[in-house]
Order: sequence, then structure tokens, then C-alpha cells
Amino acid sequence: MIGQLILSQAWQDLAKHAETMKTTSVKRMFDDDENRAMLFTLGVNDFVVDCSKNLMNSTTLALLMKLARQQKVEQWREKMFAGDRINLTEERAVLHTALRAEEAAEVFLDGQDVMPEVIAVRKACYSFAEKVRKGEWKGATGKRINRVVNIGIGGSDLGPKMVVESLAPFVTPDI
Repeated sequence: MIGQLILSQAWQDLAKHAETMKTTSVKRMFDDDENRAMLFTLGVNDFVVDCSKNLMNSTTLALLMKLARQQKVEQWREKMFAGDRINLTEERAVLHTALRAEEAAEVFLDGQDVMPEVIAVRKACYSFAEKVRKGEWKGATGKRINRVVNIGIGGSDLGPKMVVESLAPFVTPDI
């Protein structure tokens, strides 16, 4: 599968383009195009993705889109939203959409709306977290929990690391 990917024309074109991009710099691209920030920034509501500070240009974007079409990313996305079993290793659906959906949403798996179960688990997690924050949920020693240890590498470490960073403003100083 990976072998086919890196041997494909879309991949080869992108790799060749990456080599040419090594001869420039982001600073030079900003100097050459005063609209760069606007061209490579996407905003939806309060969510902003700024790609302008990456070593990329419109050709890079076009080649990435060519690769995405070749790999059928849009079709896989549709299958994901439809609840199809696209996790081929475990032969199951990936329900990222349900985890992030609003309470009023409906997300179906095998004809069953999974949102009531997702909402129940969310509420249980929020309840647990609130009890920990208030000191109502005690650790094994019977004392208030004031430290969380995460042991992981790579992807298993990145998620918790991002959560810790994003929640830092909400840390209770008296713990």
C-alpha cells in the first residue's frame, strides 16, 4: 500500500516539487507576495488555520490536492461520516464524528444512532472531571488528586500533551 503510494506519479511530482522548495524560504515568499497570509489562511467561525508560514506555495497546494484525489480522501471522508467500517485493522467504524458532534446531531452506526451513548459517556467524563477538580474524587491514598501522570510516546503521547497545554489556563492554583 505505502509502496504503491510513493511510486505513484502524484507522490513523485510532490517529492520533486519539495526539492525545488528547498531553494527558497518562507521569508522570501512573504517578500514576494504581500497577499500570502490571506491566500494561505482559512477561517471558519473562531477556528483559523494559517498555512502561510509553511514552506509551500500554490503549486504545493495543487500537488497535495492531486495526491488527496488519487488516494480518494474525499470518498474515505464520506465513508467515515456514513459510519462505514473504514478502520481496516480492527474492522470497525471510526466514530470521531460522533465524539465531536453537537448533542442534537444524529450519527448512525449499523442503523443505530450512537449519539445518546456518546452523550451519556461525555456527561460521565465531565462529572468525573468536575469531581476531581473539586477534590471530591480521591486518589488511592484517600487524598485529593493533584497530579496526572501520562506515559506514552509518539501519537499516544501527543494527545495528552496537547490537552495539558490547552487546559493550562484552567489549572486550580491551590492544588
